[in-house]
Amino acid sequence: MLLKAFILLEPKTWLSRLAAGDVNENALQKAPLSELSQQRLFEDLPAVAQVVMWLILSHHRLPTVNDQKHLWSQWEGPSIAYVLEQLNSEWGYKNSDDIHTCLQFKHGLLSQSATWLKYVKRCAQQLQQQDSLIQHLMDSGEIRVVLHHARLCLMLADHHYSSLDKKRSGQWTKHGHLAANTDHQGKPKQALDQHLVGVYKQAKRNVNLLPALEAMALTGANNISAKNIAALRKPSGDGFQWQDHAVNEIGIWRQKNPSKRFGFFAINMASTGCGKTFANAKVMYSLCENNLGLRYSLALGLRTLTLQTGKEYQQRIFKNRQQQDLAILIGSKAVVELHQQTPSIQKGESGSESAESLLKDSETLFTDGDGDGDGINLSALATVLKQAQQRQLLLAPVI
Repeated sequence: MLLKAFILLEPKTWLSRLAAGDVNENALQKAPLSELSQQRLFEDLPAVAQVVMWLILSHHRLPTVNDQKHLWSQWEGPSIAYVLEQLNSEWGYKNSDDIHTCLQFKHGLLSQSATWLKYVKRCAQQLQQQDSLIQHLMDSGEIRVVLHHARLCLMLADHHYSSLDKKRSGQWTKHGHLAANTDHQGKPKQALDQHLVGVYKQAKRNVNLLPALEAMALTGANNISAKNIAALRKPSGDGFQWQDHAVNEIGIWRQKNPSKRFGFFAINMASTGCGKTFANAKVMYSLCENNLGLRYSLALGLRTLTLQTGKEYQQRIFKNRQQQDLAILIGSKAVVELHQQTPSIQKGESGSESAESLLKDSETLFTDGDGDGDGINLSALATVLKQAQQRQLLLAPVI
């Protein structure tokens, strides 16, 4: 609401005012914030403002729909701008009916923080240069992908920096009494402007990490892609030649379309025992960019089937390699113990487990890697990937 109020002071110059560090705190304090809280925050805003406001609004909580009349599935959004314009405080952002008290800032805002203003000016100037590009992405709908990754990087940065204690947060010169968060004793550990600047710096590191991870996956660097897998390159044995035929057909198709990039959808239909599990790996290997390395995730509906598939991959594909190339994630330790006692699927087993929540009780991960990333800096993910095995889940080429 503060951003909306700032924009409404002079809608045509809001970004240039930020770029100049012109933040009129007195005018903001007098703005009708209580009235704005009852309105649709994104309505009648330029594209750049909608993008910034969405990241501020959603990095802690996505909108939730409680009113059945406004379920997403029951109405069409012709554009992302239209969807954003439907949001207001009733979409899960209202914590108190006493809005007036919540919007009183007796300790002021951050306009006196020179360091915070410096970064605000820098970011606003960069947004000015990207204004037309952001509008194009909004019009085409491609902004969804940008916002998805931007929100991810911002959430991880906020989570990481908030986890730091007062000492690890670094030295900071206070500007007023505004604090961002407290320690376990309830004492402030980060000033608000310190927190905002720290999260910005960490989010920027996270953004720079995304293309680095992608480049590593495409080039096979840093052991993030499994390379030179002999078991997948050699011809299949008698009775399984159909696997090689499928791979050859894909190779022919790729030769006919060398400069085009497509999504790939396939249905692998074969009787039990025909080698579908192994064929999937061969097909995915044939689809690798420039055949530089294999990196893909295989999701299965049954926990026991997941263990069986992982065991087959370990024995047939990665038998003479470091096992850090493969990670197996399942949902229950009880199933692991059962599988170790009876390693084959029993007759009469139903598929009811596929109806369970995908993340329910997800606590068992098998990897043999050390999760160090071979030089990849994953410090920003330390609060999310706390153990080496969890980091290996990100780095393992095959999951």
